[in-house]
Amino acid sequence: MAALEREVAPYRAYRGVESLSLSAGQSRPAGSEPPALVASVPVDLPAQWLAEALASEAHLLLAGKTNCGKTTTAEALLATAIDRGELVAVIDPHAEPGKWHGVAAIGAARNYEAIRQALAAIEAEMTARYAALAAGEPVGGPVVVVIDEAPAIASTLGPDWRRFATRLGSEARKIGIRLLLLTQSPLVQDLGVNTVMRRNFGVIGLDMASIRLMLRDEPDGALKRAILDRLEGEPYPALREGAGQFRILDRAGLDRIRPSRAPLVWRPVLSAGQSLDATERADGRTDADGTDGFDRLKALIRAGLTRDEARARGYEFANDDWSRARKAVEEEIAVLNGLLVASHPDGLQGNTEVPA
Repeated sequence: MAALEREVAPYRAYRGVESLSLSAGQSRPAGSEPPALVASVPVDLPAQWLAEALASEAHLLLAGKTNCGKTTTAEALLATAIDRGELVAVIDPHAEPGKWHGVAAIGAARNYEAIRQALAAIEAEMTARYAALAAGEPVGGPVVVVIDEAPAIASTLGPDWRRFATRLGSEARKIGIRLLLLTQSPLVQDLGVNTVMRRNFGVIGLDMASIRLMLRDEPDGALKRAILDRLEGEPYPALREGAGQFRILDRAGLDRIRPSRAPLVWRPVLSAGQSLDATERADGRTDADGTDGFDRLKALIRAGLTRDEARARGYEFANDDWSRARKAVEEEIAVLNGLLVASHPDGLQGNTEVPA
């Protein structure tokens, strides 16, 4: 043990061993390597864990106190989702210019009524996707919904939030909707959701208080001590827990991660077809907020695009509006086919079809 102490002494930092993370900001002797961990706790670099966490978890919970780096970590995850071509939406009552890679946040300036409507619209989209699934139709592209200040939303919206979090938490992953929640505590019950929901969230603790809570029920005492000794004193500690496994996350360079493509912004709309922040123009032109009008949807349908293809290209509309536009195009084509039958010498019908 004395020999081991002498071996690791140059790498001591506070109570633990110096981090493998470059974010520790401490220098090592030239040519030296850090000592092995006391226990087998994997350390993942950002290039590994950002994409893997998005791909493998039903939902993610980022937990930590103010100024621990929740927003920076969430923006890195959002950039990864954008580069993967996924649709993204942001709900943030405290949003400010330049945040979220230019994605306009729903509920900025503490507009909790807009947030309430957004939650209802997201749940309506989930219901519509399950209806499409039951009918054997495509459910739509994957969506990542970032929700910042989750405790403030939970306390303000009360039962509306609890219903949303419970239903989306347990049902949304199957039809391609994932939540990324930012909160001060890793405990789902602190968000007004029962502990049954815990298994649906992968948790990333971003400060030592959150990490200790994550390890509270860990039965392996040696593993718990190894993790705490490894992370204690780190300026930016991070621990991920998913499927019963812990992984230490390196956060070096997260603040420099930017998406390499423009985001495909998904604006949830109410089931009645009303946009959350604008009214559809009667002339069918694109609204100021980017919501696409009725004539635009008809043109997309005539061009052969499906609903999912249109959304993947950045068009924004309600499912009801698309169905209404598709029905209008079908009626127009039915009239056209009737004219073809009447005018064709053999009474043959045209083969004009409407895409799904």
